[in-house]
Amino acid sequence: MKYADIALPNAVRQVFTYGIRAEMVDDIQVGMRVWIPFGARKSIGMVVRVHDEKPSFKCKNISDVLDDKPLLTEELLELTEWAGRYYFAGWGEVIQAALPAGLNYVADRFITFSDNARLSSFDGTPKEVSIIREIQGHGELKLEDAEK
Repeated sequence: MKYADIALPNAVRQVFTYGIRAEMVDDIQVGMRVWIPFGARKSIGMVVRVHDEKPSFKCKNISDVLDDKPLLTEELLELTEWAGRYYFAGWGEVIQAALPAGLNYVADRFITFSDNARLSSFDGTPKEVSIIREIQGHGELKLEDAEK
């Protein structure tokens, strides 16, 4: 099995090791962003190393790959690692600062209804039904917009 070390955009100055499922092995390279389970939620991290070294602990698997090709070269990753050590910052924080706007670790959350959702069986107030119809009319809606 292959493993990947992932840098997260937080102040923790360590990388986290995740397993790479067999169907993803050819898709994951150093310098790509990935979705990973982190605690009770999912986070976006940067692959900084791919290896065969089985960790001494049970590790979770990478959930999904966000990029078709690496966003950062190995040279730029080396530079961000050095900058993190020099400025005593988390490697993931420095990587985030190096990424162009729009490609950083920020992820929007969306709300959508499955095709199986039946509004007729929903027993809500007229206002709640109106909100659900609005969301269904868009297909998917940013959670922040739905909350408004």
